[in-house]
Amino acid sequence: MLVKDIMRKEFHCLYVPGSRDSVLELIKNHNLKLIPVLEKATRKLLGAVTYQELIKNPDEEDLAMLMNREPITIQMDVPIIEAIEKIIENNCRILVVLDNNQVVGLLTVHLIVKNILTKKKFKAPIKPFVRVGITAIWDETPIQVALYIIQIAKIVIIPCIDNSGTLSGVLGYDQLMQESEVIEEEHSSSLSATEDYDWSWETADTLMITKKHLQLSNKLIKDVMIKKAQIQSVNELTPIKECAKKMRNHSLDQLPCLDVNDKFSGMIYDIDLLKVLLTSDK
Repeated sequence: MLVKDIMRKEFHCLYVPGSRDSVLELIKNHNLKLIPVLEKATRKLLGAVTYQELIKNPDEEDLAMLMNREPITIQMDVPIIEAIEKIIENNCRILVVLDNNQVVGLLTVHLIVKNILTKKKFKAPIKPFVRVGITAIWDETPIQVALYIIQIAKIVIIPCIDNSGTLSGVLGYDQLMQESEVIEEEHSSSLSATEDYDWSWETADTLMITKKHLQLSNKLIKDVMIKKAQIQSVNELTPIKECAKKMRNHSLDQLPCLDVNDKFSGMIYDIDLLKVLLTSDK
C-alpha cells in the first residue's frame, strides 16, 4: 500500500500573503490541525501553520511570519510503512503529501488507524503502549494556566481531575482554540520633547498605537473541557484492535486509560499504536 492510496486528497490551504485572522477562521470553522501554505501560482509548498504557531506568537499577524517553513513531508508514491516510520520518528500527526514539489494531499495518523490498524487482527492488550506518568490538571484551573502547562509538558491534550482525583474530563488545543480571540488594544505614546530637549511636534504631542494580539478567555477548565460523560476510555487489557476501532468510530487520537477503581492511570495515543504495524511488518 502506498501513501496515495489512503491520503486525504481534499484539504484546506492558505496562500501568502495572508493573515492570522484567516488562519484562526479556518481552524475554528473546520477544526483543522494543520493548514499547508502554498504559492498560489504553482501550488508549491512554502510552509504550514497550526494553532500552536498562533499560541507561540500571539502578537504576530503576518502568515508568512507565523508559518513553519519546514513541515514534515512525504512523496505520494512512497510505501505507507515508510510514512509510519517518519511519523513516529518526528512525533508528528500529519504529513504533507507531495507529487514532486506540488502539494496533493495530507496523510494523518487517523487515516492510518482507520484504513490499516482497524483491519488487522491485533488481539494483544494495549498495556505496552500506555503512557504512564502523564501530567494531569485540576479542573478548576484557569485555561490560561492550562495552556502554559500543556506547552511545558509538550502535549496536545491534558487529562483533568476533580477534587477527589477522579477523571472529570480532558482539555486540548481544540477547546482552547474555541476560547481564543483577537483583542485590539490601543496605547498612547508621547511625542513631546523631554526636559533634555527644547523641541516638540507642532501638530500633535501623542501617537496612538493600535496592537492586535491573540488572547484566551478567563474561563476555568471545567467550563470548556470535554466532560467525562462524553469521553471514551479504555483499560490496560483492552485489545489493540478494539482500542483502534474506538478511536476510529469517535474520531479520537487519544483515550484515557482507567484502572479498576475508575481512576486515571495513563493515556493511550494512536501514534503509539502505529508502532505495532512496524513490528508486524518485520
